[in-house]
Amino acid sequence: MSPRSGHQEAGAEDREDLGDLQRADLRLGGVLAAEEGVDGLGGDGDARARLLELPGHAGPIGAALADRIRTLGVQKIVAPALGGVIIGYTVAAALDLPFVFTERKDGLMTLRRGFQIGKGERVAIVEDVVTTGGSSLLAIERCEAAGLKVKRVLAIVDRLEGGREAFAAKGYELTTLLTIKDFGITH
Repeated sequence: MSPRSGHQEAGAEDREDLGDLQRADLRLGGVLAAEEGVDGLGGDGDARARLLELPGHAGPIGAALADRIRTLGVQKIVAPALGGVIIGYTVAAALDLPFVFTERKDGLMTLRRGFQIGKGERVAIVEDVVTTGGSSLLAIERCEAAGLKVKRVLAIVDRLEGGREAFAAKGYELTTLLTIKDFGITH
């Protein structure tokens, strides 16, 4: 399977490995609720931040995502701010790679802060949660404009609201640890 084609979802062995994640109360009083405006995978993001506030939770989740791309030859991890910053950093740490993030300035996704970017570097985009894929797609556009080669998009959870399809339409593969269905939530 090429790094920019196909489809990869968590298998049964992944779900067993992520038992700690589920025990870490990922739901956090509705974190995976699909309703618009509910704090969680929509809303203000507080529940997502609480999931990753303890290094004991964030580290293993980042390591599990890192294992999915270890063989791709990625040279740097890029995450859209703010949601992807913690998990992006933990993926980079697990792979011993540099980490940078994109952020919005005046409505545009940018690479700022003096990050060192090398044309042709192979990168992975890392998010906490994918819904439509909008932020990650903007990060991809910015990375490609800077001369980076995006090899894969990673996320902890896919909300199954079109993100995977949006990436596929642009030729990118989304790899997630879990989908919203893993928590018994259906639309």
